[in-house]
Amino acid sequence: MKKINSLLISAFLVVISTQSIAGVKEKKAIRALNATVQTQTEAAKVACGNAALTSEVEVDAKFTPHNIKIADSNAKDFFEGLIDACKDADYKEEISKITQLQVSLSDATKKTGTSTKIHGELTLEGTSLLVKVHVKYSFSNGSSSTASNAVKGLF
Repeated sequence: MKKINSLLISAFLVVISTQSIAGVKEKKAIRALNATVQTQTEAAKVACGNAALTSEVEVDAKFTPHNIKIADSNAKDFFEGLIDACKDADYKEEISKITQLQVSLSDATKKTGTSTKIHGELTLEGTSLLVKVHVKYSFSNGSSSTASNAVKGLF
């Protein structure tokens, strides 16, 4: 009986320690994603001439650290596309009206944008741009021009 209790306690401790490790990895991945979004938002402020631009990140607890790392890469692709779109004066004028970027993660398989290579969703609501980055697939297959075309497709 003591052996069974000892085994149960050991198994319980292993489960708890595994969960806390996953929690640390998740926190680190979320922190990296937040840092990416903040850094890229600052770059977009300069490139797009919009000092009032702010951003926020929402991460659902259902996503794994691996999913969040993919989303981090996809967020970089999106911002590169946004900054690239601002190289055109007409798009820059429109993009500079955006005051809020709301970045969230999505595992939906819906493809949107001006290219079927886009995995994610961009939705313009007034002066807010909702950016859903995919957690399993590349947002733009690593191409800032594809992401740029998706941004331009909003206007």
